[in-house]
Amino acid sequence: MFPFASGFSNDLSREAFSYRPPRSSLSITQILRLCDLVGYKMGPNKDRQDFSKYFYHSDKVHGLGNGLDIVWHVRAVGSVCLNYYPTLQPGSTRGPNKAVIEEMLTRLALFLPDLGYKDKYTVCLEEEFVIIPEEHRYISTGVYIMKATDFQEKYKDLYHFLQEKMEPKDK
Repeated sequence: MFPFASGFSNDLSREAFSYRPPRSSLSITQILRLCDLVGYKMGPNKDRQDFSKYFYHSDKVHGLGNGLDIVWHVRAVGSVCLNYYPTLQPGSTRGPNKAVIEEMLTRLALFLPDLGYKDKYTVCLEEEFVIIPEEHRYISTGVYIMKATDFQEKYKDLYHFLQEKMEPKDK
């Protein structure tokens, strides 16, 4: 799973973080409902009050346990909006294949709207942001989304070149 605001500049990341919905934990009742919807079964001990029990994939090897937390991640949409979407984070996992664990969490998260959670939360910012073209990204920084004013300052030559190319020529 990617870190929150992956690829965002520091300024944009701080702003995105300020609008991020709070992290919350699911109750055992909510976890049981999600697992029933997806078809995951509880481990051998049927004591449904114990949070340390695991819910298993159909392969009976991979499992999630010790509760589930909702953690909100963000994606840039268009040039002014941020979409926050819920992901699930388990207290612990079992099984060797991380891809199976990620698939389990993704499937469970698809049913969060059945528990009353939004599938996305959109915030529009006052300032536009720019997604930097691949050929101008610095691999070492990992930043490819930044506020338009930061982009104009950092990439003055490219900004003027793009502005010139985008403006219609006089006839």
